[in-house]
Amino acid sequence: MGIRNAIRKLMRTDPGIVEDFDTWAFSHRKQQQALDPGTTITRTAPRDIHGNESPLFGKDREFATRDLECCVINNCVLTGIYGFIILPDGKYLLPYVNGVPENVSEHPDYFSLRARWRKKQLIHTPCVSLIGFWWHNCYHWICDTLCYWHLIKSFVPQHFKILLPSGLRNYHIDSLASCGFPIDRAIFIDANVRVQVEALWIAQHPWRSRWHLPVVTQSLRESMIKGLNLGRSCDKNRVIFVSREDASQRRLSNEAELLYALRTYEVQKVVPGRMTFAEQARTFASANIIIGPHGAGLTNILFCSPGATLIEIQIENEERPFYWSLSESLGLQYRFARGVAQQGALGDMVICMDELTAIERFVNAIVSKETAS
Repeated sequence: MGIRNAIRKLMRTDPGIVEDFDTWAFSHRKQQQALDPGTTITRTAPRDIHGNESPLFGKDREFATRDLECCVINNCVLTGIYGFIILPDGKYLLPYVNGVPENVSEHPDYFSLRARWRKKQLIHTPCVSLIGFWWHNCYHWICDTLCYWHLIKSFVPQHFKILLPSGLRNYHIDSLASCGFPIDRAIFIDANVRVQVEALWIAQHPWRSRWHLPVVTQSLRESMIKGLNLGRSCDKNRVIFVSREDASQRRLSNEAELLYALRTYEVQKVVPGRMTFAEQARTFASANIIIGPHGAGLTNILFCSPGATLIEIQIENEERPFYWSLSESLGLQYRFARGVAQQGALGDMVICMDELTAIERFVNAIVSKETAS
């Protein structure tokens, strides 16, 4: 065991991480082109199902996006399932959208010498990469990758190819088609290949993953709704429950109790993982009240009409701002209810009677108001 650990240590490298690309570009005499100025966004504080503000979300009420600047770097390398960018001096570029150095430094592609021995592919055509952190997850694919592409697409030169990860599922392909992505310009990259690109167009993502820029999310929504021919029909009394029964974590163990408590409102239970992309879009576009535990399926609120309501069930004391932020950027109402964890932050949860009752009252208030109007 001692010999094995010694070998592992010898096989580890530490090439370094560039956290400030602007400074790196300046020091290497790389001229950056200003494309879009940053901005500051202020949002309404999220409230729980009882109407109380959440102190855990306070730090994200206001955020500033970076200026969008680009430059073309020669002889970059892309590696790994997350498409890490290795700059010409051998250092790894920290994706601003992620912003956590440990997510790079603890990845085998960063610290293992073996990564350098992988099969190499040379691309002579100038490219831009859309291979990013957690692209396989629905939320990050839509809110990080597609929002980023929607922002930069008018700036990327038409003759540049677009690098995408291989292994995209139907959901990814259909979502690309819905927003008019030029699939003929795509080059699909395998995760086990180190790709050397002679000219890579780089523009750091201007915002963090948990932030959403309203002008971008709303524009992407309009583009997808048009591409899917969804129209603007919304049943103001339609309530859907987004189930995670097909998932391995963060399931609501007593979802049957919740559905029974809401039986008066003829709640439709949906499992996004068993639906096509178009089916998910149509279902959410026609709903006015969406209820469900925290998870990727809630990304489909992107298709809801402004004024619709999301009630997100989160594990108590583990509140996450992603869908509050997305709701704010889309003009949706947001409330969250608390569930009790059964197996930690990534385990299943149950929702207590007080929260069930509060959800029923809140839904009743919305439906009664819509009916009266």
